[in-house]
Amino acid sequence: MELLKTRRWDPMAFPFGHALKDFWRAPLDESIEFMPPMDLREVDDAFVLNAELPGMKKEDITVSCEAGVLRISGEKKLEAVQKKGDYYRAERRFGRFTREFFLGKEADVDLAEAQFKDGVLSIRLPKKESAKPKRIELN
Repeated sequence: MELLKTRRWDPMAFPFGHALKDFWRAPLDESIEFMPPMDLREVDDAFVLNAELPGMKKEDITVSCEAGVLRISGEKKLEAVQKKGDYYRAERRFGRFTREFFLGKEADVDLAEAQFKDGVLSIRLPKKESAKPKRIELN
């Protein structure tokens, strides 16, 4: 006997839903905001962020931390366009971006380390000693 399976209702899953999705999607030739993917994780003693920024130079990226908010911004500049041939599809995105992550007052900004290599930005923000997990011995 098979158990009853439940699935979340998705109004866009019905046949008319696909038409609605296409209706709200921007046309291909219209500019869509550039938003690079970023991963932020917390380990025992630090916050670690990795961001994919292919085709960018480190001079085009700004990293700051203020009042517990890590802010990463930059601009991916449009390359010189060649007029040879017709584009069938253009999926690469260009433009300015800003991402903000709330870390609270646990991050020790003075000990932060950042590097940019092969199009990947890596940031490590150690936690303050008072924010690190403490083990309590049992009697």
